[in-house]
Amino acid sequence: MRFIFLGAGWSGMSWLCRFLHDLRKRDVIGIDTWYGPPLDMLIQAGVTIHTTFGSVPILPTDIVIYTDIPAIKQTPEYQASIARPSSRTNVPLTLSFHHCVAEISKRFSTLAIAWSNGKTSSTTMAIHAMKQLLPNQRAWGMVGSMVTERWNTGFVANPTAHDDITTIIDYLFRNKGIAPYELVGKWRCVIEADEFNRHCLLYNPSITIITTIDHDHSDCFPTLESYHDVFRRLTATTKRAVITDPHLLSILTPTDTPIITSSSIQDCRQAQFFSPLHHLRWPHNIANASMVMTAIKTINPWLSDTIIWETIAHTPPLARRTEIIGQLDNLTIISDYAHHPPAIKPTLQWIRDHYPHLPLTIIWEPHQARRMLDGRDTWREVFASEDLIIVPPYTARESIDEYINHPLFTQYQRQSFDECAQALAHHCHAQRCASFETLWNRLQEKKSDWPRVIVLMTAGVLDPWMRRKLKTHHNTLA
Repeated sequence: MRFIFLGAGWSGMSWLCRFLHDLRKRDVIGIDTWYGPPLDMLIQAGVTIHTTFGSVPILPTDIVIYTDIPAIKQTPEYQASIARPSSRTNVPLTLSFHHCVAEISKRFSTLAIAWSNGKTSSTTMAIHAMKQLLPNQRAWGMVGSMVTERWNTGFVANPTAHDDITTIIDYLFRNKGIAPYELVGKWRCVIEADEFNRHCLLYNPSITIITTIDHDHSDCFPTLESYHDVFRRLTATTKRAVITDPHLLSILTPTDTPIITSSSIQDCRQAQFFSPLHHLRWPHNIANASMVMTAIKTINPWLSDTIIWETIAHTPPLARRTEIIGQLDNLTIISDYAHHPPAIKPTLQWIRDHYPHLPLTIIWEPHQARRMLDGRDTWREVFASEDLIIVPPYTARESIDEYINHPLFTQYQRQSFDECAQALAHHCHAQRCASFETLWNRLQEKKSDWPRVIVLMTAGVLDPWMRRKLKTHHNTLA
């Protein structure tokens, strides 16, 4: 039996790929044309990687795990996978990333981190804290980014738990052995539970953390009420406790699940423990850290606040979270994953606080056409008075056919996403670059100016493209 990952370069998929590789070694294969740091890390770990689709024949017993976007579903491997006869395994032979993580996590006592802003940073805090403070309980963790200093076996999965995890995996995917009832709930796991497409409802967590609920993913949740509803439903399916901020109580109640509110958020804003956490968009994630501390205290009330705070404060940095990815002469280039207004605002403030005497140029890769269209006026407010450059939007899971009748398309006679981005640039008084190469030429012009900070606001492909470009540039100079 092999595990075949379609879209292995995506951050969450790369974690799952690495997790199963650590358990099974030669039985894991990743495929992706989207080459970036996650694939580099998998290759370094010894995972077999193919960079073209159509290169791996699908066998009758292969478990195929895929990223749920239209392009992946057109690949020969996916088509061959779904054409196979139905399996007699305990889970389907072909399943999405979120379904796979959900099936595995149901056999563990799960801490789910679910909200609209800060999931990844907070999941990393929880994994790090449990690894240090609850080493005999934490089995594995799954997060939607690379932890830049800790991409290793111990951070992804606890070696002590390998035998038990392997027993569960073999039962689920190979029908091997009897149902391991004695292992269900024995170990804990931490997962980032995404609300997009209601994926978070696939999980049955023991404890859930919900810190902020800012309306997002309007393609799935056309109204704020429909967005609130998915968090209410997640609260109702959580077994032990939901940890949240008091201001969210009116949204999440009524429910039979106990809701714990953290009264220590204001105290931890004053705490001196958190100076090492500056790399996590300080002070934005201090409230999130408070939630993580409350979760750890719920699991083990005998741990002192001081020990938990100090442990969380040394959470390692995350890729693409205010990360300095390179220098181009006197230009400092920072990459950040923030892609909707409630995340972008505190991120830009964080950067200004750290570079008070340097001008900022923001390069924005709009993430999804729906956000670009529905938030038209909001974007102008967010980027007001900024030196802003807009590059082609990232629309991986969208088709132009879905939007051709959208009011803004018909009103302004738009025919493509690029035309829509051009109109948005005009609306936001921004500069427009029609390609990444044009952007690079623009940066070449800026590097002769005074020192400047270049901020890439991108949850798409601009980040890996810029990393490759900087590497090639420096290699050429050398």
